[in-house]
Amino acid sequence: MDKTLILKKIKNKFISKRDKFKQFYKEAYITYNFLKDIAEPTQLKPAKGKIREYQLTLLEFASQWFSKFEDLSISYFLISGNLLGAYRNKRFIPWDDDFDIGMLRDDFEKLKTYLKDNYDEISVDKIFFNANNRSKIIEEHVKNNPDKIAFAIFPTHLQILQGNSMESLKTLDIHPYDYYQDDFTDEDLKKYILLIKNKKQEINNFQQVNEYLKNERLKNTVKHSNKIYYGFDNYDFTYLPFTKWYNIDDIYPLKQINFENIKCFIPNNPEKFLLINYGNDYMKMPKQIILNSHISYRTNPLINKMSKDKQVLLKKLKRRFLTKEEDIYKNLYKKFKLNLDLLLDIVDIKTIQPCKDNFLRKSQLECVDFCKTMCDFFDSNNLEYFITSGTLIGAVRHKGFIPWDDDFDVGMMRKDYENLKNILKKNFKEIDCSKMSLSKHNQNDIINKALKKSNNEIIFFIGPKYIQIYKGSMLSKSVVIDVFPHEYYKDSYTLKEHKTCMSKIINKINKLNKYPQIINYLNNEIKTNSNVVEKSQFIYYGFDSLGSYIVNPTSSMSHDMIFPRRKICFEGYEFFAPNNPDGYIKVQYPNYMEFPDNFKIAPDLKIKAKYKF
Repeated sequence: MDKTLILKKIKNKFISKRDKFKQFYKEAYITYNFLKDIAEPTQLKPAKGKIREYQLTLLEFASQWFSKFEDLSISYFLISGNLLGAYRNKRFIPWDDDFDIGMLRDDFEKLKTYLKDNYDEISVDKIFFNANNRSKIIEEHVKNNPDKIAFAIFPTHLQILQGNSMESLKTLDIHPYDYYQDDFTDEDLKKYILLIKNKKQEINNFQQVNEYLKNERLKNTVKHSNKIYYGFDNYDFTYLPFTKWYNIDDIYPLKQINFENIKCFIPNNPEKFLLINYGNDYMKMPKQIILNSHISYRTNPLINKMSKDKQVLLKKLKRRFLTKEEDIYKNLYKKFKLNLDLLLDIVDIKTIQPCKDNFLRKSQLECVDFCKTMCDFFDSNNLEYFITSGTLIGAVRHKGFIPWDDDFDVGMMRKDYENLKNILKKNFKEIDCSKMSLSKHNQNDIINKALKKSNNEIIFFIGPKYIQIYKGSMLSKSVVIDVFPHEYYKDSYTLKEHKTCMSKIINKINKLNKYPQIINYLNNEIKTNSNVVEKSQFIYYGFDSLGSYIVNPTSSMSHDMIFPRRKICFEGYEFFAPNNPDGYIKVQYPNYMEFPDNFKIAPDLKIKAKYKF
């Protein structure tokens, strides 16, 4: 193939990906943050896949050491994310990928002595902060000593580790706590925090920093006092701003707790530890979920598995066809897609909270107020409606809107649906659909113009697939209720026959194009089709109902599934629903207690947003 043609194809591939990644990133970012805000952190499910496999491997490793600590009379307690996971969920935080414990200094030094006497120590004298080569040193040791237990003393913690590669490495991080002199003030501590931050950069070498920290610690700590805080050689000493001291009653007596079905210890006052670590909002979802935070710094599997020639070629292609901004979008998309997938796995959809987006939530509540008014109007005119689709799912699962939903759907049987048309025409103004067509996609344009002329009065639209009843000054500032016709079909009728019939109808509609022609055609089909009856046990959407076009069920509805209707709570109001809501929903959405494969946040509001003026 011609070289110029090959380069052109590669260039087009990169450029097309550029815009895709930008759009993908925006969608993943919005959906991730939306879902994170409505998640109930106390009800999170365990992670799935590789991260869960790693957590369980890590747990087994830690559990073996906990038993050894007990034999050695060494006291430990969970800290940081492991303490939060134990306290809040009795297991790992789903995105956590390390194991952190704390020890008072005597136990910490006792453990160091035991490790030095029994296991290999990884020397840290060749590790430098500015070279960021800690992972390289550990990797060399692991490759030369596969599956042998070893330990390393860093300026931030002691780490026990075992593995045959960086991907499979199991680690247990131990962080020391010290007693400080009683006259050691808050200001003294804050000065040391700043000093040690600067000294680490100045000294740079891990071994030298360790010696420095040891000398400074011995000057300022004692065997026992009323002030306990992180040791100078504890990661959190410089990572967290100082807020308050611990005392011995915050730690002892230790409490035993089940963590992932193993018994381990936590501080006597876990709330204080969590408050100091995470602030007042420790029981809420974090502002940012960091996935694979410890695993990813050790290795980059994609690059490691690529040959050097391929790495060089990839760099050349990126340099030639990708700008820095485009590369950033690609990486951002990957990050937020991973986080979004994690949330979809761990968030319990049954416990999610109402929408936190102020604009969407306001729209939902305005919508339900209007729909309550209209449903009362249906009742007063003896029209038997029942909530359906996402509205019914929201009622059953959340007692209100699905947090990302933005419309209100009801169904009616054919007789009531036809009566509704006449009642609406007597009471409200109809939107003229004579100029609407499939090819022009102008339905929303015409509805928007009609709303602008409506003086905020109720208007309605009878379309080929539903009736819509509106109120508002323009589409972007309107509320709407959608009504979908349901039909009785012969008891011998099958879904297969219905799908065959719909295929023929869809082909015909695509040829007709104009709305009035389509509506007349569908009305004629309904009147002349021998399978449509006045009453039966077989119920399904009508030929003129959106459900017949977008839902692909494995079973039909039945008369007993819908009637007699029952009341159900939705956003503080009561609405009529099918007699068997669960059975009715499962006709369309058999797995409705799980997240949909591809859910969209407020799709109708996005359409409305185009009509702000």
